[in-house]
Amino acid sequence: MTTIRTRDGWSYRITEGDRMWLARAVDGEGGLAGDVVWAYLQRLALPGFRRMTLSQLVQGHSQAINPEWSEGGRFCAPGGPAADQADCSPARLTRRAVNRAKSWEDLSGATRAAITQLDSGRLPNAVPRAVDFATPNRSARFVASHPGSEISVCRANCFIVTAESRLWPNDFVRISPSSRLLAWGLGIGAVATVAGLGWLVWKNA
Repeated sequence: MTTIRTRDGWSYRITEGDRMWLARAVDGEGGLAGDVVWAYLQRLALPGFRRMTLSQLVQGHSQAINPEWSEGGRFCAPGGPAADQADCSPARLTRRAVNRAKSWEDLSGATRAAITQLDSGRLPNAVPRAVDFATPNRSARFVASHPGSEISVCRANCFIVTAESRLWPNDFVRISPSSRLLAWGLGIGAVATVAGLGWLVWKNA
């Protein structure tokens, strides 16, 4: 699994459970999958979130998979604060239930590709320092009420840099594959090298 690392020495190894919940959140949120992945990795790197697991973070943030936004959850249950609003419509409740139950095979090709790149530690970061995202209207309201924050880029969603994360260098949060994966790669490389040398020896004999 991949490890998240920051320039101030914090690190977090993504588990298989984290990976699947992240993928479900990314698939449910839509937009460019890599942008959403990086926003969550960078959000987890904020000091206030570092005690959480990535699974907890994405389930708490992404309405698309958040159990509190499910049919029996705190927000959408009868009498809940959003029970009679569009965010708790039957169609959205059904979609969230589907999102939470998705298997790897159910995910879009774009989501699987982004998670696979994350696994290898090679997912490009097009939203450096962004630690939140929302629709354009909600993002504008957030920035207006949080001094020092700013919108870095808007695509399907707008990605937000907060007063805290804007102080980071663009590469403050980095990813790398686990040592096991690196060792496997090095092993394959060594086998290929030996095989290549053997072929050269045979060819020139």
